[in-house]
Amino acid sequence: ILKDSPNYPRKDEVLFSLATNLYNKGEAFRGAAIERYRDLVTQYPNSRFVGDAYVAMGNHFFDSNDLARATAAFQRAIEVSADDPRVYNYALYKLAWCEYNGGDYEGALQKFQEVVDRAELAKRKNEVALRNEALRDMVLVWQKLEMVEEAHEYYMRKVNRAEARRYFTRLADKYFGDGDFALAIRSYRLLIDGDPNDPKNPEFQKNIVQSYEGLRQRDKVLEEMRILVDNYKPGSAWAVANKDNESALRAAYDITEEAMRTLVTDYHREAQRTKEVKTYRLAAQIYKDYLDSFDDSEHAYNLRFYYAEILWTLEEWEKAAEQYELVYARDPEGSYATTAAYNALLAYEKLVAIDKGELQRSQLRDDQKVDENKDKGRAKQTKRVTDTRIAKEAEAEEIPHWEQKLIEACDRYAEIAAKDPRLASEEILVRYKAAFIYYDRKHFTEAAVRFGDIILKWPEDPQARKAADLSLNILEIKEEWYELARLSRAFYDNKKLAKPGDKWTQDLERIMQGAQYKYIDLVVLQKEGRKDEAAQMFRDFVKEFPKSEFADRALLYAVRIYDEFKRLDLVAELCEQILAQYPTTQFRPEVLTRLASSYQDMAEFEKAIAYYKQFAQEWEIKAGIRLPPDAPTARGRGPSLKNPADAVRADPSGALEASNALYNAALWTEGLGRYDEAVALYREYIEKYSTVEDAVPSATLALNIALIYEKAKDWEKAEKAFDDFIRNYAGRARPGEVFFAHYSRAKALLELRRKADAMKEFKTLTELFPKLPEQDQKRIDYIDAYAHAHFMMLEDDWQKYLSIRFDNVRTLTKSLKAKLDMTPKIEQAYTKVLEIGSGDWGIAALTRIGQMYQDFARNLVESPDPPGLDEDQLIMYRTELEDRAFPLEEKAVEAYELALAKSYELGVYNDFTILAQEQINRFMPGEYGEIRQVDFTGSEFFAQAPIAESIGTRFDTRTAAADAEPEAGEGGIEGQAEEAAEEAASGTDAEEEPAPRKGVLILDKAAAK
Repeated sequence: ILKDSPNYPRKDEVLFSLATNLYNKGEAFRGAAIERYRDLVTQYPNSRFVGDAYVAMGNHFFDSNDLARATAAFQRAIEVSADDPRVYNYALYKLAWCEYNGGDYEGALQKFQEVVDRAELAKRKNEVALRNEALRDMVLVWQKLEMVEEAHEYYMRKVNRAEARRYFTRLADKYFGDGDFALAIRSYRLLIDGDPNDPKNPEFQKNIVQSYEGLRQRDKVLEEMRILVDNYKPGSAWAVANKDNESALRAAYDITEEAMRTLVTDYHREAQRTKEVKTYRLAAQIYKDYLDSFDDSEHAYNLRFYYAEILWTLEEWEKAAEQYELVYARDPEGSYATTAAYNALLAYEKLVAIDKGELQRSQLRDDQKVDENKDKGRAKQTKRVTDTRIAKEAEAEEIPHWEQKLIEACDRYAEIAAKDPRLASEEILVRYKAAFIYYDRKHFTEAAVRFGDIILKWPEDPQARKAADLSLNILEIKEEWYELARLSRAFYDNKKLAKPGDKWTQDLERIMQGAQYKYIDLVVLQKEGRKDEAAQMFRDFVKEFPKSEFADRALLYAVRIYDEFKRLDLVAELCEQILAQYPTTQFRPEVLTRLASSYQDMAEFEKAIAYYKQFAQEWEIKAGIRLPPDAPTARGRGPSLKNPADAVRADPSGALEASNALYNAALWTEGLGRYDEAVALYREYIEKYSTVEDAVPSATLALNIALIYEKAKDWEKAEKAFDDFIRNYAGRARPGEVFFAHYSRAKALLELRRKADAMKEFKTLTELFPKLPEQDQKRIDYIDAYAHAHFMMLEDDWQKYLSIRFDNVRTLTKSLKAKLDMTPKIEQAYTKVLEIGSGDWGIAALTRIGQMYQDFARNLVESPDPPGLDEDQLIMYRTELEDRAFPLEEKAVEAYELALAKSYELGVYNDFTILAQEQINRFMPGEYGEIRQVDFTGSEFFAQAPIAESIGTRFDTRTAAADAEPEAGEGGIEGQAEEAAEEAASGTDAEEEPAPRKGVLILDKAAAK
């Protein structure tokens, strides 16, 4: 176009496009491009492309480091583009860079700020981008001008808070990165103070710490490091504010941890290089701060060991020991574990030496030199223990704190050394060191145990047995039975120390057995009260040492424990074992007693009897009142026996135990029903043990023998035995026993059909009971006997009452009068029996009262008809009799019901209970369970008559519902009976019309109901 159309009206545009494309084509064409730009600005100074051409030339010269021509080009661009903000602002931006590169920082700052101001007015997209570039690039100018506060103020004024902090952070980082630490510190502080909860603050604070390190201001380093930790650790205000920003929290932890670790590592290296105490102390302080904050980090283990090493170097033994222990505790298998454990021991040695005045604490100055790599040395040898006499009452001294810590350190290192054969010599040394501290402070028991452990591990040492004797002697004197048992057993099991068959070994076995037994007895059983465990341990002891002098005692103590717990099967088993294995044991009497008692409680009475008898017989043989089984029996050659009373006086306690055993044997023999054998044993008891204090009285036994015969229903022997008791012991026995013997004899006499003799005894009983002591009168068995006696004393009257019958018309009136007279007397007599308070005989008395009324009613109903009555008169007569018999039957029923109620109340069931129930079932079938089937007869009808009227008058048994009845004649009962008979003979009616029927037998009424 330029060639063919030199006058083309848009030639300026063609030149600009040609220049631009040539420039973009590559380096080889850029010179030609610049020439075309020059042609444009020369030939067409007013073209709209002139400003862009100058900018293009300015950029070319700027990139070619031709600052002068670049500046001139950008200035011309500004001059020709006053009306084109796009070109003007860009040229101004590039001119600022030219001035920056030319060292005119203030001019550059001014132009960058002008670009920002003009861009804000333009508000075009490309202008906004240019503005942001100017704001960003301005950071370099602020840096060169070392303006901190001004830059911060400018950004906060020109942009929003977030942008301002972003631009200002770039400035702070530039200061920090270029080593302008003072300016960096000022910048970071403004950032932190401007937003205390900014997630980036931990990074800013870390840079402050490093800036102070760059300035070598060590005191400020430590101060700012603590701020870093305190302000951004978990739980801080910053952490709370950023609790939802997990990445920020994690970053804060990592930043702080790494910063402290890096810093302290550098300080430690510097300290090792300079050997300055001051630097070591600074490193130690940062190590401490690091470990206080980051104990859980993966680097904490190593850094804690380094910290301990510095503390050792600074001769801070307490702190060093503590840190070495923490290193070991953190990882007992760690790379520094063994070294740390040993160094802790050495540190405690230093502290013990200081306490004892053997070492002076050093006061290191900051300007002193120390050598961390100096050898720490080895643990010191401890002096040997001499064989000294130990007093039981020697008081143990309190072990000082550092010595106690040294013991712990020795124990810890001994465990480590025991796993490594290369450390065997060290193990012996530290074990002995710990044991000696206990010995030196008079903790002889613990010292003995520890010396014993050393002996066991190195038994062939020339002094091993001597040391072993010392250890055992200490434990025995101090009565430390558990440790003595444990250690002696350990010695015994070590065949290099305790050679089989050796006298020393035999003595050791005796000590071992005694210690084991005493531990079980005195500690487990008596002191700690672990009875069940003690019992099993006693059994295990005998199983292991069956020939021990303590074996029988151990089994017996187990028996006592099991007896207390009612483990009767085990009591019996162990007692049998004692008798079988140790037949001559001194505890044989107790064993026999417990064995018999346990079988008794288990209801194995045959065995119980056998062992009770064996106990008594063995005492009798020992006391000389029984021949031993193997004694010669030829006449005249056997030994003479002692008088039992003399034997009792010689051994009263043994006699009492033997008497109790024999009595128990007799008692349980009786219980098994072997009565003759039981009687023989009771008589043997009377013969041999009647003089024993607290023995069962002979009178009681004599009475018991009689009761045995009674139980066996041997009435002849029973009657004689009761009679003998009354004759022989009436003056010595208790009144109640004598009373009861009379009663028992009376019953035996009844069984022997000697009623007359029996009635004498019953009469005696009625006389004796009121004389009994008040306490005996309350005994139910005595009350029963007394009531029975009274009951029996009424038998003759009762039989007389039954013999009065209304079966003869001629004697009817006389019989009626006699029965009427006896009835209240009989009732009163049986009522007195009831009032005695006996269950059995009270029921019997009530039943008899019922029988009495029933007998009266039956006689009345069954009485013969008067002669001469026609059918209607006979009906009237029977009806009236029925009315008079009905209340009597009700009284009989009432008495029977009372008898049954009392029976159920007291739980008493006897022949009279059965009788009452049978009779009441006749009146009210089905009301009570039947004892057996009874055949009932049909109803009989009664007529109203004077005889019945007499009954009603005497006993007031007329019912309120009865109709008006004829009044009794003046002639009394007999007159009324005679009058009734005469009326019947003459055939006259007692009333104009027959009386209405009053009732039927209760049997029929119940059936109708």
